[in-house]
Amino acid sequence: MGWFLVGVLLAAHAPPASAAPAENLLANPGFERDRDRDGIPDGWKRIAHEKLSGRFSLVEDAWEGRRAVCLETEEWNFLRPQYIAQEVKLPPGSAFCALSAQARGRGLFAVAVQFRRAGRPIEEETVDMGFGPQRTAREVKRDFALDLEYLPYEAVFEVPPDADAALVKLGNTAGPLDRFNLWGRCRLDAAFFAAGRLEDLRRRARRTETVLELENQPAAPGLKNIAPCCRIGLDPPALDSGLLADGDIHTTAEFYPGIERGGICAFRFPRPLPVKSIRLHLNGAAASYSIRGDADGDGRFEALLARPQGLEGLSGWKTHFLPGDTYHEVRIQALEGTGLWGFRQTLPYVTEVEIGVPAAAVTEAELGEWSALRREDSPPGGVPAIDVRPSSFTVEPVKGKFRKMVCADLWMWGIDYGPATKKGDWTRERVKESPIFRENANIVRGMGVDTVFIDLTNSSCWDLMPWPSRAGRGAEDNVLAALIAALHDEGLQVVTETLHNISPFETVKWHYPCEETSRYPGMKSFPSILYGGHVRDQWLTLYEEQVQAGADGVCLGSDEFYYRGHFLETLPADDAQRQHYRTTHGREAPEKEGDSLAYRWWVHDTGQGLAGLFAYWNSELKKRHPGLYTCTVFMQPVQRSNLYGDGVPFDRVAAAGGADELGGDYFTPWGLRLLTSANGWRRSTHIFWGWQAASDPPIQLYGKALWMLMYGGGSCNYWRYYQLKESGHSESVKKGYAMVRDLEALGAWDARPPRSIAVLSSRASWDWWQVKSAYGRLESAEDDRGVQAQKGWYVDEWVQDRLLLRNGYPYDGYFLDNPDHLRQLEGYRLLLLPFPYSVSEDAADRVRQAADRGARIILFNARGETDEWGEHRKTPAFHDLVDQGKAVWISDDLLQIGGDSAFLRSVQAQVDAALGEAHPFKMHRYGRPIDATLLIRNEQEKFLFVLNWGDQPAAVDFSVPVPTGDYRILMRDESGWHDAGLGGSPVLSSEALKRFRRMIPARRGEVYFISPREKSAKRLE
Repeated sequence: MGWFLVGVLLAAHAPPASAAPAENLLANPGFERDRDRDGIPDGWKRIAHEKLSGRFSLVEDAWEGRRAVCLETEEWNFLRPQYIAQEVKLPPGSAFCALSAQARGRGLFAVAVQFRRAGRPIEEETVDMGFGPQRTAREVKRDFALDLEYLPYEAVFEVPPDADAALVKLGNTAGPLDRFNLWGRCRLDAAFFAAGRLEDLRRRARRTETVLELENQPAAPGLKNIAPCCRIGLDPPALDSGLLADGDIHTTAEFYPGIERGGICAFRFPRPLPVKSIRLHLNGAAASYSIRGDADGDGRFEALLARPQGLEGLSGWKTHFLPGDTYHEVRIQALEGTGLWGFRQTLPYVTEVEIGVPAAAVTEAELGEWSALRREDSPPGGVPAIDVRPSSFTVEPVKGKFRKMVCADLWMWGIDYGPATKKGDWTRERVKESPIFRENANIVRGMGVDTVFIDLTNSSCWDLMPWPSRAGRGAEDNVLAALIAALHDEGLQVVTETLHNISPFETVKWHYPCEETSRYPGMKSFPSILYGGHVRDQWLTLYEEQVQAGADGVCLGSDEFYYRGHFLETLPADDAQRQHYRTTHGREAPEKEGDSLAYRWWVHDTGQGLAGLFAYWNSELKKRHPGLYTCTVFMQPVQRSNLYGDGVPFDRVAAAGGADELGGDYFTPWGLRLLTSANGWRRSTHIFWGWQAASDPPIQLYGKALWMLMYGGGSCNYWRYYQLKESGHSESVKKGYAMVRDLEALGAWDARPPRSIAVLSSRASWDWWQVKSAYGRLESAEDDRGVQAQKGWYVDEWVQDRLLLRNGYPYDGYFLDNPDHLRQLEGYRLLLLPFPYSVSEDAADRVRQAADRGARIILFNARGETDEWGEHRKTPAFHDLVDQGKAVWISDDLLQIGGDSAFLRSVQAQVDAALGEAHPFKMHRYGRPIDATLLIRNEQEKFLFVLNWGDQPAAVDFSVPVPTGDYRILMRDESGWHDAGLGGSPVLSSEALKRFRRMIPARRGEVYFISPREKSAKRLE
């Protein structure tokens, strides 16, 4: 029909004196009247789901008058619309309309209009979110991010010529058929809706700042940039807030995932200072943002300093010149743009910030004392640097244990099939005769690949398995068996996986069987995924058929497996999990989610159901096929949620015996270490993104294979072959797998981290803190439930990634909730417990015993405030250890301070002090992007891994203590073997290994094998 959004007028409500005020067509626009006391303002209606929507209330926190509307949405939940709406008659001849409101809060906000005629929507559309097509009224809307203080939000829409009314809606961004609806709270007041000519509506708007193009104008002379010396806070938090003021426009702080909203960046000064300019380097994502100042230090940013608009797509510097008023803190908040948020993400919009104050207003000493960000020191002189030269050393090939994989669907081998394919059309011989198969088989073998991971995505999308299937629609010909036989003839093993969310045995072709269908009202409910045999047995049949076709291994749960459970409000009376709950706990399942023991039991049962599902598949397949390899590809195991998000409790799956290797896709070493902690050293796998530009450095591919070897992985995989081939990066993978193969020959597979540091993560702490944050009582009504819910994950990542991994500390990982893990703590000098909020008495006793044996304990942000079920203790479990000085409790809120480099340094100093002279490995990278770690075969034979991801050479200092004696170092990089030495000598003393330097070339990975001189000589013979 051609009606569309014309633009956004970020307007104040009072019109300019020269313009006649537009008529507000809304009744009770300030929400002041509620004569029938039903909680809904007169003239308005609430659009919400009867059971699933969040709370709705009238509150006194108003922009004007006495009342405002408060709408709340709940984290992790979908299909929970929440709007306040009113139907309005349109004046005849209306060509355009404007809808606005004053709003503030956390999360996202929408203004929406549904045009109507004769009481019905003018136009409908078909929407299919994966649970069947549905007809719904077409609407136009605009989404915004909410400012924490009241601001006006307005959008202008074209009116269809045949419309006589409009249903106006103000609320969150999730409509009845939207999938995503993350936690938020929105307060609305002073609604306004007008219709008329476009020029009249635009004349009504009074903007707070004229739209300007970006300019590259530096700050005025005489001003000092204090941004690098501020305390920088981000919301959602970031692990690296200093990148916003590091002087590099190409780096920026990444907001912590898990929340969808516009990001906030706050800069706090050492004392109130006059601000003359704020200069931002924008990346084009933000169309508008606000800059506010806190003048009185009360934490409220009452002064609106700037609100630019019309900037979307513009990248570069923008300078705001200000009068010089005095503020304690300034805050920059994204309001609108297409690149500000995505699924569970808040995206960066500014890459550098400069704040100008008069140079005489503050001294360098004052700023230095206040600053929480510290620049890295330059490498000092006097440290001996090793050099390398090509070596004649070679290794004897060994049968590798490290599985070297690549993903490749059937079509990448020249195979096509369909419903018309007849039995016998595809044979081993026909596959092998294909030029495409021959070419790609040669390339794959040349890459050093030993296992092809056949991804059956196309087969799932076509709803036609490439074999005759008893569990779903299958081809008459066993095409898969023909391909596997041909690959076996090439000396390649085969692992198969099926796309999880297009089930071959049900008609729902997206969510099920990864989402319980009862969560979608109006949709047919399918049998329970976790309890009962429907999904379990059908998928086992699919796996069995793949093994019978010749597969050497299968992926359990299939590609990017995830799970979203029931909403208790819509849980069917006969659901199998409800029956299981009744039997297990002797009571009915709770009616609604809440911070209660009953609900925590439900969450635990859900996790146990998932663990049992994978354990059943694994045990049944291995019982029938001894030696079969099994793995998983969970949807990013680090999803910061296991309640109603995408996560799977991989630690419980591991404890139940769910697969040989637990894996996922596209995550960092922290995710890899979590899987390794859960399932055991060398029992994890990972799929890396293989689509790289031809110009990208090879380390982006081969470095990931080294990641797997250095951080405990048992196999490596790349998504996917044709992308590697087309980009030329099959050669990059070849380099990585060749390095792995050589290192295996020297015993790298059996090497492990030194037994000095253990990290004890906690599943119960993550889950029960999330339950408390989502549904319980927080310290303040203004606390952000969405951000708080991520705290356990954030602290764990900070400890493992920012504190340990990025500074080269080797460590072992365990789970505090796993009794088998607790029996392995003897011998560690330091135990780090990131966020031990929920701890059993047995786990607490095991930690106390380790302390009694002399281990140092560091607790982060929690001390065992609840038991393993989330029930509060009168006294925290580790209170005694802290009081006795056997444990250090770092109480600083990492959500607030985790991005500060000075804080990181202070904790690092405590780790070093605890290790003392027994420190097994030290690395100083001087702020460069270096990954390094040490693995040991024994006290004398050690592997030092170093990867320089940066585009500049990097000086890195190392300390590798070894028993007294002389040593030789062999170095392997992408070009081959090298001898390493000092001053031309190939022999290094144990004293020299206590501190040496290596200048790592740009974008280069190097692995050093350190061994006694006499053993090295024998190898070189």
